[in-house]
Amino acid sequence: MGAVYGVEATTFRVWAPHANAVYVTGEFAGWAPKAYALQHEADGYWACAVAGVQPGQAYAFVITYQGQELWRVDPYAREVRGEGEKATAIVVDTEAFDWEGDNFRMPNWNEMVIYELHVGSFAPDAASGRGTFDTVRGKLEYLASLNVNCIKLMPPAEFDGEAGWGYNPVYPFAVETAYGGPHALKQLIKEAHRHGIAVLIDVVYNHLGPSGKHLWRFDGWGQGDFGGLYFYNDARAETPWGHTRLNYGLPQVRRYLIDNALMWLREYRADGLRIDSVSHIRATAGNPDDPTQDLPEGWLFLQELNQAVHAEFPWKLTVAEDLLCSEWVTAPTDKGGAGFDTQWDCNFIYPIREILTHAQDEDRSMQAVVQAIGFMYGGNAFNRVIFTESHDAVAQGNQRLPVEVDADRPDGYFAIKRAVLGMVLAAVSPGIPMIFQGQEFLTPDEFLFPETNALRWELAEVHAGIVRLTSDAFGLRRNLAGQSAGLTGQHVDFLHASEESRMLVFLRRKAEGGPGDDIVVAVNFSAEARVGYRIPLPASATYTVLLNTASKLYHPDFEDVGLTALDAERIAQDGYAFSAPLDIAPYSLLVLAQS
Repeated sequence: MGAVYGVEATTFRVWAPHANAVYVTGEFAGWAPKAYALQHEADGYWACAVAGVQPGQAYAFVITYQGQELWRVDPYAREVRGEGEKATAIVVDTEAFDWEGDNFRMPNWNEMVIYELHVGSFAPDAASGRGTFDTVRGKLEYLASLNVNCIKLMPPAEFDGEAGWGYNPVYPFAVETAYGGPHALKQLIKEAHRHGIAVLIDVVYNHLGPSGKHLWRFDGWGQGDFGGLYFYNDARAETPWGHTRLNYGLPQVRRYLIDNALMWLREYRADGLRIDSVSHIRATAGNPDDPTQDLPEGWLFLQELNQAVHAEFPWKLTVAEDLLCSEWVTAPTDKGGAGFDTQWDCNFIYPIREILTHAQDEDRSMQAVVQAIGFMYGGNAFNRVIFTESHDAVAQGNQRLPVEVDADRPDGYFAIKRAVLGMVLAAVSPGIPMIFQGQEFLTPDEFLFPETNALRWELAEVHAGIVRLTSDAFGLRRNLAGQSAGLTGQHVDFLHASEESRMLVFLRRKAEGGPGDDIVVAVNFSAEARVGYRIPLPASATYTVLLNTASKLYHPDFEDVGLTALDAERIAQDGYAFSAPLDIAPYSLLVLAQS
């Protein structure tokens, strides 16, 4: 589909079932409207081969429909220049990029740490004030030092204008020109792989535009005020972002979207996809529990998408942003599920943020924390991505955690303590942990829509200790030193949960437990230090402290309360035969390994 470049000839193919005739023209034909006629193929497809076309040349399809002459940008255009009616597709040689032997494989999902970033604001260029793929590439060394091994790019597909989040795609197959275009994205992914970092691409299949309306009445046909060929032409077209829901009932439209997904994985060698607002693909108003909203063909599309991806790339990750806590989203397709590998988990972010932002300790429910940490989809801890900040969670009325904790003093003791506690808790809980850009240096800035604040990198120096803490926590999560295998495992046992003291202790293990496997996590959700606080332990052993979030290494205002090791005593507690007294600072977390 689209323009497939070849040395001898370039093939142009397009789907336009209502067209009376289709032509292709461009710089190679002096823009003559009927330069080359496409031949009609089956099922509304048209194609022709044109010799002499070169990469970098602009082109357009010219469609005749009921006496109209419609100039159209190729739906499969890999690169687009210009905006609106002045936009033109560009011929791209998709095989020309030199990957220099890149054979990167996705990290194991139980050892993955995701960093979500927005290209336009993550690492802005000093001259323009905006970020590009190249400026992100310049931060790969930093991300690797943070012990991140996966970055998730907010949508890089061409959108209307030069600034925005990317969730208003106009040309799904083209790469945003303001970010640097297709070559620069490939260069970023290749360099990320060299740094041991996987790349997830955010894609939007629940709607297009609505600004730009690139595919609107593409071949001339449409009903009422609706968009014609690619869209629903009734009330099902309506979404919160405009009347541009794609028609999943048409196999050609489902194929178009699946081709798009496979393009990112094949041509750009991305390591996975995050699919935006899956709930608005499977339900008209995003509520699948309401049978009047059901979109069964949307569910079919999600199944076909995951089947196609996993048939070709079984090691690559598909992530659903559904946020309705449905185990069916990550259930296998052969059991009726949508087949995603993992999903953003509402069972973690919502209760944990609420608990951290309560003004009073007595409002922090340890049982709610237990449920948030222990929740699984289909019995698999890694079927969920867990986090306390994301682009949505810190925008449009929501704030960064330090601000939510204390709007007057987001750089104060309590704001820092609780924000750090939430981030590290996600790192040591069962699931795939994720943070949002700047979270590691406590940026207080709201993520604005559609414009975005440039990330203030001077805060990385101000809070260099918190950056170090983030790196240490992620290193433990990935078991880089071979001491914390339990954090990569499925299993979690809750040893102690006290509503009175706001103390929680849980055990993580990967296999049978024991030295090198068993990890005990102790968390203090109160404003009071606990000194000599007895906690149960799973075995008679010495437990070494691998991480203490209250260390002065991380912040000068932290207390340094805590021991370096605990020796289990044969004193029964909470049904366990062994226990030991523990010292832990306010709003702090300890990670202990069985020696």
